[in-house]
Amino acid sequence: MEEKEKKEIWSITIGDNFELFTGRNYKGQSGCLLEADSNGGFCIVIYLDNITPEEIFMLRNYQIKVRVFKDASHLIVNMIKFEPDGSIFEMIFDPTLYSEEKQQLIFQSNMALLLGVDSNTNKIMTLGYFNIPKRMYVGLLGQYQEAKKIDDYSAKYNRWINDIESRYSIEQMWDMATYIGRMGEGKVE
Repeated sequence: MEEKEKKEIWSITIGDNFELFTGRNYKGQSGCLLEADSNGGFCIVIYLDNITPEEIFMLRNYQIKVRVFKDASHLIVNMIKFEPDGSIFEMIFDPTLYSEEKQQLIFQSNMALLLGVDSNTNKIMTLGYFNIPKRMYVGLLGQYQEAKKIDDYSAKYNRWINDIESRYSIEQMWDMATYIGRMGEGKVE
């Protein structure tokens, strides 16, 4: 008998609880997570404290510019800015936190699911789907390849993130970062 390939199928509906936050406490906080999804792409989770209708509109409709803040070697943090609103978020990503099996699946796609989540209710309020810029994809892949060579990468990456966040505001980081594209720029109409 032929062994069938395992595929994970999941559905996300606006109004559902956001399962990734199970076991994490983001109540009352605002921020952004970049996660690998089970289908080989990425999931960008923007969680906002008491998300407003204006913020939902921003997440659904505004152009998302992407920049990368990096040190002289392998450490990077991608950043997004919603235009014309100006809201900026860091997208911290540590590929070594995933199991070996999941690491093999991470870079199968350049597609990203964007979720807007109310951090107080843990409800999904909006979602979108688009491709990430090619330079972001290549940068993340390079970060992953370098991270595999470094002992205790997660600790080093976290120290670097904490250091830059203590020295610069998010606006200063955005100004120092390099523009690498916008979300959905390769989409076929």
